[in-house]
Order: sequence, then structure tokens, then C-alpha cells
Amino acid sequence: MAIYNNAIDPNILMWETLEKERQQTLSDPKYREWVKQLNVSQSYSDRDGIHRANDMNSEYNFTKLKNK
Repeated sequence: MAIYNNAIDPNILMWETLEKERQQTLSDPKYREWVKQLNVSQSYSDRDGIHRANDMNSEYNFTKLKNK
């Protein structure tokens, strides 16, 4: 079973840093103007829920259900 310490886990810290940078970029008026001028679409989709579900499923033992 994986136990995460969010305060020191380098992977979680990396993702949090990336998300903060992404939010700063998206809220920058210059970026918004650039997107508007070039008619650039936004294709980002938030996959946090999928990742959390996969983590939870990987920690759960499904063998009890499979044997029935």
C-alpha cells in the first residue's frame, strides 16, 4: 500500500509547482490576448480525478471479489 507524505514527496511537489505555473500562465492578460489574437483553442482537460481513482484502485485488493 502506498502512503504519501504530501509535504515532502518530490512527485507531488513537482505537480503542485507545475499546476501553480499553469494557473499563473492562464491568468496572465498577455497570454489571454495572445490566445485571442491567434485563435488558439484550449485543449487542456483536468485528469486529477482519473489519477486519484487509479491510485485508489491500485491500493485496493480485488482478489476477494474475483473469487466469488
